[in-house]
Amino acid sequence: MDLNGDGKLDALFARSNFGQVGVWLGSGVGPYGAKLSFPSAGSSRAVVAGDLNGDGRLDLVVASDQVPSAISVLLGMPGVHGSLAFAPHVDTPLAGGPADLALGDFDNDGKLDVVTANTVGQSMSFLLGNGAGVSARLPRRRSPTHRRRSAWRT
Repeated sequence: MDLNGDGKLDALFARSNFGQVGVWLGSGVGPYGAKLSFPSAGSSRAVVAGDLNGDGRLDLVVASDQVPSAISVLLGMPGVHGSLAFAPHVDTPLAGGPADLALGDFDNDGKLDVVTANTVGQSMSFLLGNGAGVSARLPRRRSPTHRRRSAWRT
């Protein structure tokens, strides 16, 4: 994914022990170039990129499962072509311990929403996009459990 608009693929990763998101800028000729870091809430477990506010720039959403568990939104900021900048992170607390996340338009309103897979209670959290980031949080949903039933009767 090209995060800085220079036409070269960049690498995005969560830095779990540092409460940061890391980006390696693509060089276009082999190994990655400069490594950048951006702060997020707590221990970063997962990160995804998408345009949450419709400004044409990629924004970052980061899952943090340590206390206090939360997701962080870092909105992309304007910059010189090839540079990369994000606004300070805005955190939304989540009680489930988000360990992974994905973006999608889950309520069909044309805005990106966030779903998290949580470590607590095998649950999922849905956070609805408002066109400026993420705002409304739906109640946590418990994942269905599948129990094996024995065909043998005793």
